[in-house]
Amino acid sequence: MLNYLSTCTERGTTVGQMWDCASNRIDHTQCCAAKGVEGKCLEYCSAHDGVPTNYIDYLFCVESFNEIRDCFYANLDSHPNLYGEQ
Repeated sequence: MLNYLSTCTERGTTVGQMWDCASNRIDHTQCCAAKGVEGKCLEYCSAHDGVPTNYIDYLFCVESFNEIRDCFYANLDSHPNLYGEQ
């Protein structure tokens, strides 16, 4: 995951655009907390402000990315994404 973030960051807004599409820029904090995501990692769940860009501060959150992804997916499964696609 960190390799992906560092590689794509060099390509400008790629990470942010992908994050916005996956998260729908809505707050997934409740879902993430129910799945055991805690502390600063919840900032990835409150996606309405976009993806945090200071990745080094969140190294320990890699272990929670599956849960975060599952919350994003659960929302996308029943709602169109930002671009109206489902």
